[in-house]
Amino acid sequence: MPLVPIVLATGWSALVLFIVRVPLNPMSVTLGALVIAISTEFSVLLAERHRQERIDGHDVVQALRRSYARTGAAVAASGVTAIAGFAVLTLSDIRMLRDFGLVTVIDLSVSLVGVLIALPAALTLADRRERAVGWRRRERLAAEPTASGRERDGVLSGAVNRLLASLPKVGRRGARASARAGFRRASSPHEHS
Repeated sequence: MPLVPIVLATGWSALVLFIVRVPLNPMSVTLGALVIAISTEFSVLLAERHRQERIDGHDVVQALRRSYARTGAAVAASGVTAIAGFAVLTLSDIRMLRDFGLVTVIDLSVSLVGVLIALPAALTLADRRERAVGWRRRERLAAEPTASGRERDGVLSGAVNRLLASLPKVGRRGARASARAGFRRASSPHEHS
């Protein structure tokens, strides 16, 4: 799910640059990779925090609230710091550097907003889908017959026999007989239940 805001941010940043009519230059053309990198970092951090909250037993909404309260603030601070750092370039007297700074500020802003807005929706939709798939999977597994005790014992017995067959010939017959006797004693409750 972290890919959804990355794809959206990449498309949105190109759209915003088109609407604002910022001229692109060789430096600013490569910023698509920066948008992908920053969006990936932010998305993965927040998605992993959300996953941890879900593992801890919180529902989707509560997990999102806790994730954004804890990790969201750090992501926002990191994004604002990066935006402020590149905004300094807009003050440059060199036009190519100034345009690069403006494009970077727009790209990073769209990236940050995309992650902070689109990721919660993507995580919520993913959770709904996972619950639906999980429900169907549980129904299918409940309908399948399970292996009986004898089938399990037969698999285990075959594994024990293969292990014993790999022993050296000296004393193998005695080891195999005592192992089978021990296996029969251990597996007898399965046969009678």
